[in-house]
Amino acid sequence: MKSLSPPLKFSVALLLIGVSILTIRCQSSSTHSIVENSEAITLSKTEFHDKMKGAWAGQVIGVTFGFPVEFKFNSEIIPDSVQLVWHDSLIHQTYRDAAGAYDDIYVDLSFLNTYKRNKNASAKDYALGFSSASFDLWFANQVARNNIRNGINPPAAGHWLTNPECTSIDFQIEADFIGLLYPGQADKALALADSIGHIMAYGDGYYGGVFISQMYAEAFVNNDISAIIQKGLAPIPSEALFHKMITDVVNFHATNPTDWKACWKFINDKYEDENGSPFGVKDPWNIEASMNSCHVVTGLLYGNDDFEQSIEIATRCGNDADCNPATVAGILGTIHGYDWIPKAYTSPLSKVKEMKFLSTDYTLDDAIETTEALALELLDTNNNVISIIKTDAPMCALEIARPNHHVKERINYDEVTNLFEEDLNVPFSGNGIVLFGKISDNRIQSDYQFEADSTTVDVFIDGSFQKNITYPVSFENRKFITYYNFELPEGEHNVELKCTDPLANFSFDMWMHVVYTSQQPEAQLAVTVK
Repeated sequence: MKSLSPPLKFSVALLLIGVSILTIRCQSSSTHSIVENSEAITLSKTEFHDKMKGAWAGQVIGVTFGFPVEFKFNSEIIPDSVQLVWHDSLIHQTYRDAAGAYDDIYVDLSFLNTYKRNKNASAKDYALGFSSASFDLWFANQVARNNIRNGINPPAAGHWLTNPECTSIDFQIEADFIGLLYPGQADKALALADSIGHIMAYGDGYYGGVFISQMYAEAFVNNDISAIIQKGLAPIPSEALFHKMITDVVNFHATNPTDWKACWKFINDKYEDENGSPFGVKDPWNIEASMNSCHVVTGLLYGNDDFEQSIEIATRCGNDADCNPATVAGILGTIHGYDWIPKAYTSPLSKVKEMKFLSTDYTLDDAIETTEALALELLDTNNNVISIIKTDAPMCALEIARPNHHVKERINYDEVTNLFEEDLNVPFSGNGIVLFGKISDNRIQSDYQFEADSTTVDVFIDGSFQKNITYPVSFENRKFITYYNFELPEGEHNVELKCTDPLANFSFDMWMHVVYTSQQPEAQLAVTVK
């Protein structure tokens, strides 16, 4: 990877000069020890297993904890008056009734499974394994799966020209396993992140996964939350918005270490308009990797190494309120191990011991066992002692999604246009556009039923035919972004959509579009409804 600026360097001062071995103990009740000398960090196999188990269990617990309020509080703090519920049956109920909640886990497992089959798998190998799965996907992942199934492979599958949601949270929430495969080995973790991350992400979306995977790798060999965060940031160029936003959280905490709500407000006020997802443009709804990673860091720093307090803060930051506490809980579980997590949170896991994650062959125990075995293959083990030689990661290349495309306006339609009944004409001035629509089954008033049907739409740009696009009805193959184009010259344009084969009993409802321009807007424009 090209280096654009020197990598950040962080070090831990030795407490005993001249002594080759340093023992660091957690500042909590954890009994884990990390022994470090000039060559290696050592852990017992029991400690290593407990960390791996804590990492995976933490993710499941965090998702379950935050799922009831996921995206119900957008760009706002979940008030203290809203009780965050936890009980012994919550994990089992969520596994049973909302299996799609665990996309944090099952997408990881699809990649882990490819790695298990071939440690030298290519980006295309990972993409094919990912795209062949039938589990529920959303946003950057869903666009990427459609891309791959239609012959657009990585890195194009995740590039901003072909994946408008590329800066969303997707890679951030499925990069945990990468750090777990390479404890302390930042360079190897980054190499795998680079291979997988560009399946669905670019720019800040890619950096989100780099950041999380690097923190997990460091959490195996470091008990200091601040140092772990800095290690996660180290490979990310300082010019990137992602780096700037995380640094702002870290710096705010340094000057005000007790008021997480003040930190949240500072970040939200400063970056509320930095919303790259076209779906969330000029709207409180925010699925950006950059903002949600800020919530992760807020939970880690202000949680004061307390499991319950940390996941509650990450959840109450709102937005993707299940993914963020999942990451926080997973990192804390990696640092301190499974036995450190309060039993009120771990004991309910026994009720799902035999249950597999959606569209996978993995239970939670399988995920732990497989990841541990693969990680140990790359480490030196002798007499029940595991030696880890820490490495640094090189600097990532600077990636900026849509560098010459600035949001001009978001147009919400006061009345939807049903493409099965009339054509849609969208005149606009700019250099890019994204249109949103959805296919609904009018017989049961429900979106995206599992049907084999599909329809086709002819797209015309400025009066000239551009392409014919197929739109499947099924949830698995849906295209929630109806049309996008970031390759137009600045100027006056018209997009026309004509459906060539409408489906009986369905409607194809167009409800919003976003216009981009090469000109930096002088002031924030209001959302238009027409």
